[in-house]
Amino acid sequence: MRQRLSLHIGHPKVASTAIENALVQHVDALRAQGYLVADSNFEFPEEGPLDGAPVQYVADMCARQEVGLKEAVLTFHELGSRLGDRFDKAIVSSESMTKPEAEFLARALRHEFEIHVIYYIRRQDDWLVSAWNQWGCQDGETLVEFCEHLVENSYPNFKNVLSRWQPVADTVHVKPLHASMALALLEVFASSDFLFESIHDKRIIHWSAV
Repeated sequence: MRQRLSLHIGHPKVASTAIENALVQHVDALRAQGYLVADSNFEFPEEGPLDGAPVQYVADMCARQEVGLKEAVLTFHELGSRLGDRFDKAIVSSESMTKPEAEFLARALRHEFEIHVIYYIRRQDDWLVSAWNQWGCQDGETLVEFCEHLVENSYPNFKNVLSRWQPVADTVHVKPLHASMALALLEVFASSDFLFESIHDKRIIHWSAV
């Protein structure tokens, strides 16, 4: 019998970090229900706190292509041999799974795991403001400039991600996220880039990031 594997694949700027943090905070409760949760090193500890989610691990796996994929598959084979009475299912949350070729990991595991994908999407106009808040606004880039760059690169393309994952998963659950931003205030922030030390500085606008 195939073991249950739940994959939260992202998308970036669609509450992915909040979901990853929630898994870390509630890992003991999940373990009590039979779940093993992946940590930042793509390991599945049975006790103790987690040190985060495997966002960078999956990104590196995709960058290393076939070599990285083989290493991840070996990790899952080892996980499958551990799943049994106490732990009979696993969860991986990583927004990097929206990267091209990450879905090949699921294709390689279908004979061993029941794969259930959770994918959050967001209205693109709302997504663009949130992404600009984190990636463009603090660097002094205007909203128009930021949007032009993303449109040129066809990002985000929710439909494309779904078309890659649907054929390799047993189920795909699409969840819409609704949020709002203070657009006028972000315009002020963008014209005052001296307020921020870097794009990771959240002292002023942490309340508006999702």
